[in-house]
This record gives sequence, C-alpha cells and structure tokens, in this order.
Amino acid sequence: MVSGVFSGAALAADMVKWCKRHTRGNITTVIAGPQTMVKATFTLDAAAQPPVIDYISLLKGSAGKSQAGIYDLRDGMLRVCMAAAGKPRPADFSSRTGDGRSLTTWRRAAD
Repeated sequence: MVSGVFSGAALAADMVKWCKRHTRGNITTVIAGPQTMVKATFTLDAAAQPPVIDYISLLKGSAGKSQAGIYDLRDGMLRVCMAAAGKPRPADFSSRTGDGRSLTTWRRAAD
C-alpha cells in the first residue's frame, strides 16, 4: 500500500507499510499485519468511465455483501475507491469524513 484514507481519515504511514494486497484470479485479499481486512471476489468493467470494480465479500460476518467502487490502473499503480457495503458507487476518487468510503493506492510489488 502506498496510501489509504478511510471515511476521510488518512492511515498513518507506519500503518500503511503493514498493508498488503494479494490478487489471484478474481479473488483479492487485503491484509493489515496479521488481520485480513478484505477477502472478496471481484468483477471489473474497464469500459466504464471511470472503470468500475464490484466486490462480493468472502469474510465470515460479511459474506455475500456487495461493495461498489471505481479504480484506476496505470504505471504500476492501482487506485481504488470503494463505497461502504450497500452504498452507491463513488463517482470520484475521494473519501470524506463519515462517508464510509475507502480510497487506497497500491504499488505493484516486484515479482
């Protein structure tokens, strides 16, 4: 993770370094230290403007819940803005106090 903002609050730099994203096939997992924060199947629509991403949670307690988001992928960087579960898809890449959105930026790790 390069940066993260959750409901308008930036994640501290010392926490950002503990966050990793693993994607295999159509399953993505976000891990912060020892805790799995997100595990979901996802679908993409790159033809939409901005391109859209949809999650279906696989985590116990939230399994089956959907989240709608948008993404931008260029130059080895992935930016994702997700709405809270059940909320409308974001129209822009922002996260403001109390909106429940997550705005994260990721750098691809070397193989």
